[in-house]
Amino acid sequence: MRERSDWIIRIALIGIACTTVAINIIISATFSPSFCTICHSSQASALQKSSHRDIRCNTCHQRNNVFAVFTWRARVVGMVARQITFSYRRPIVANVSQDNCKQCHDDILTRAVISKAIKMSHKEVADYLRCTECHNTVAHPGAIANPKPAAMDKCSVCHNGKQASVSCTECHIEGVDGREQIKTSWKITHGPQWRKLHGMGNLNTCTTCHGDIFCLRCHNASLPHPEFWVRYHPEQAKADAEGCYKCHHKSYCLSCHGIDMPHDDKFFKNHSSIAKKKGKKTCYRCHLEQGCLRCHASHIHPGLPKDRLQELRRSAGLDK
Repeated sequence: MRERSDWIIRIALIGIACTTVAINIIISATFSPSFCTICHSSQASALQKSSHRDIRCNTCHQRNNVFAVFTWRARVVGMVARQITFSYRRPIVANVSQDNCKQCHDDILTRAVISKAIKMSHKEVADYLRCTECHNTVAHPGAIANPKPAAMDKCSVCHNGKQASVSCTECHIEGVDGREQIKTSWKITHGPQWRKLHGMGNLNTCTTCHGDIFCLRCHNASLPHPEFWVRYHPEQAKADAEGCYKCHHKSYCLSCHGIDMPHDDKFFKNHSSIAKKKGKKTCYRCHLEQGCLRCHASHIHPGLPKDRLQELRRSAGLDK
């Protein structure tokens, strides 16, 4: 019995020793880019084709603090463990801190950069916009799950005529070659198929270049919709439902209302059975409970004077 216990202890010690050696081997290799290629081969291949080819992986991906060395090694050990147990989350994403970029590119805050016919000063945006929001493909071109190129939509958030100029020449150098422009969402929504695709962009930036009434020529509604539009949209929908369907499918209304909108002419006659089927909570998404009581608490039965019925219908918003 004692011999068996000794064997268990020896096996356990051997296991601990092997695990310790393995962890140390992994830790010692964590600063070698060749080690990262074991799992991140596509990213490593892309890196060799970029201007960052001579930079170690941890230079960008290691956290920038006093415990950086230890946390980096612990993260790599965790990555290896997840890879072995097939619990690695896909697609692969990684954060690069602003401070890591500034280790090599700190001078970019002191000058205007001219690239692909665009002049850009980074000093004004560096405090609230991360470098990777516009440049997350520079080190691994073609191997990034969610590319984020510099896009007009991002610029228009501040270049709105109030915080910054809306003059094109502020950033775009004369003689811009369209072939050099990146195919961002802004360019797609302003391309040959703009009539179908322009709603896919950031509507809050439309007024940067287009006046407030520009959208009204086609949509007959304020776009982008003003604040509290959800509260006021029923009147617009009643007046011009087809106008709503230019941008929204009918199913879009159903996702909130839980019932076909706007109500058809037969709805009032059948609303009692519909309310039972859908539940009162569906009705209360738009109507107050008092709206039901205006009619039902007054015991509306066949034979109610016509003028009284019309008054109740108007007060309930059923007749204009």
